[in-house]
Amino acid sequence: MKTLVTYGSWLTISGLLLIASCQRKSEPALFASDLTYAQPTLETAEGTAIKSSRPGLTGTEPFTFALTSQPATTALSVDTDGVISASEKLAPGTYQVSLTVTNPAGTQSFDNVLAVLVNSKSGVTFVKDVLPITRVNCSFAGCHPNFLKYQEVAGTITKMLDRVQRAKGSSGFMPRERDALTTTQIGTLKQWVADGMKER
Repeated sequence: MKTLVTYGSWLTISGLLLIASCQRKSEPALFASDLTYAQPTLETAEGTAIKSSRPGLTGTEPFTFALTSQPATTALSVDTDGVISASEKLAPGTYQVSLTVTNPAGTQSFDNVLAVLVNSKSGVTFVKDVLPITRVNCSFAGCHPNFLKYQEVAGTITKMLDRVQRAKGSSGFMPRERDALTTTQIGTLKQWVADGMKER
């Protein structure tokens, strides 16, 4: 049995195929967007490597990834799937990771998409090490009575470190009406920050 295609039918079919082809060709590439990690914070111990999961990401493939961090380090990297790796050489501290993603549509930046927390083996904590310092030197009337609370100290530690290292008698010196903190005490506060400011 032969199938006959009339001239009019042929024009209709050809027109539909042409329209479909043009629609496919005209679809624009979509920029990378909605980059998220299921676990936005990676936590590990000093000397222990760790990897993130593959991120969720929309847009037109393929994607390429570039990583920056604050503070900067070569011990953090990102692979072709967007998986972020922290090597065993990453120093204790907290790192904010940002990514630049390039695809056929162009380049997009994603700031602070992941935090990497590396805990020091020294294990400095607020309750065990920092609270004894603030209780004696800061938590009294006329100074900082709330410095018995973890949230208060953690929220002002940068300013505190600046002021306790000023010369006694100078503007802004801390602790007020007390002797200057010892080198060991200041070192403990700095190590607490480097360890990720754990409460206990």
